[in-house]
Amino acid sequence: MPHNETIHLKYRVREEPVDTPWGRILFEMYTRRARLVARLLRSKPPWLNLAYTYIGGPMGKKHPNITNISEFDPRVENKEGKFGFRGWRLGPQVGSKSIGCSYFEIEPGLQAFPNHFHTANEEALFVLEGEGHVRIGKDEVAISKGDYIAFPVGPDHAHSVRNSSKSILKLLSMSTLIPVEIVGYPDSKKTGIFAMADSSKGLASATKPWIRGLFKEQPSVDYYEGEV
Repeated sequence: MPHNETIHLKYRVREEPVDTPWGRILFEMYTRRARLVARLLRSKPPWLNLAYTYIGGPMGKKHPNITNISEFDPRVENKEGKFGFRGWRLGPQVGSKSIGCSYFEIEPGLQAFPNHFHTANEEALFVLEGEGHVRIGKDEVAISKGDYIAFPVGPDHAHSVRNSSKSILKLLSMSTLIPVEIVGYPDSKKTGIFAMADSSKGLASATKPWIRGLFKEQPSVDYYEGEV
């Protein structure tokens, strides 16, 4: 290597001829550091993302209150070839506590969730792309790009969404985030109960719920059953 060739690296603090002892040390040190940084960025370890969050926001994030679906992995469901979706829960990524929002992609022939209704939280959908059918109570209605659908609480608004087309159905789903909820599943005769301090990550995703369970419908018991 020519005597006058110097080290030109991104994180250079000085220039030094490479064929001098100090130059060789610098060359090795910065080359190893560059390789280490490259490996870390490629592997995207969770602790590195946490470090970036601590000093100003996750890697690639424009602002703590702005996110992009390219910044995190989706939840992927596929149950028996009937239910399935890819979903990005957006609210927790931006610190939302009272309004939930998720982006869903549903493949042709699949239904996102079992038919259900809420007793506390109101939901809504906006169709971004594609076509499908939505059940609302006893009705089934075709939906397409630009449609906005509201799901008030109660059994009259039990709902589910199915992609009945040949292309991906893309939806934006919004809801309130009341942390105490009872959900009815009229098709399967189940009841879900949920109670937690923070429901911003979803009723089924809270890490420390106070109460969470799904139960088949059965006769009620006496108030003092098992107490006396």
